[in-house]
Amino acid sequence: MVDLKDAAQREALLKLCETADVFVESFRPGAVDRLGVGYDAVRARNPRIVYCSISAFGQDSEWRGRPAHDLALEAESGLVGMTLGDDAKPAMPGIPAADVLAGLQGLSGVLMALLRREKTGVGDFIDISMHDVTVGGMLNILVRPSPRTASRSRRMSEPREVRRSIVPMRRRMTAISCSPARSRNSSTTSCTRSAGPSSPNCACAVPVRISSR
Repeated sequence: MVDLKDAAQREALLKLCETADVFVESFRPGAVDRLGVGYDAVRARNPRIVYCSISAFGQDSEWRGRPAHDLALEAESGLVGMTLGDDAKPAMPGIPAADVLAGLQGLSGVLMALLRREKTGVGDFIDISMHDVTVGGMLNILVRPSPRTASRSRRMSEPREVRRSIVPMRRRMTAISCSPARSRNSSTTSCTRSAGPSSPNCACAVPVRISSR
């Protein structure tokens, strides 16, 4: 565990970044900058690093300041409305779809950025919106539902609902993995050093735009 409000511990993390390939964080937008480990601070130590930020609605969305977790994002995107119980009402999904989709898309973005780094010699910033990937994961069903899901998806895919869900979508596009501790008021962070993007310790978390900031 690393307390990022402690200067010595923060410096230890930044020291690790100097030789890391990937840095992944999942704080609310703006938190890492306040704690001194934002993209600019990390890139100053290692211009080749690929920095991946995972948040509920993305770094530049109009909803960027709204806190949310997997289930809330599944509800906001409309996915819960497609998961009906025996009473035909929305039920708890069987898997944390928003978390899983964000992780897979984040990994894809990181690998793309690492491949591009072979040509450019510099790293990238990846912005992962969990809401974006959840909506994106449903688009095939919303646009072309199968006979089994047609009646259910029709109930939640009226044009107004789809537009409302897609409004905040923003996307952009490293291994040190940082995620906030469970305590709501704590700045303590769990950081894992990984040998590279293929390591099982690389905690990546979507539609992806890669950008060199």
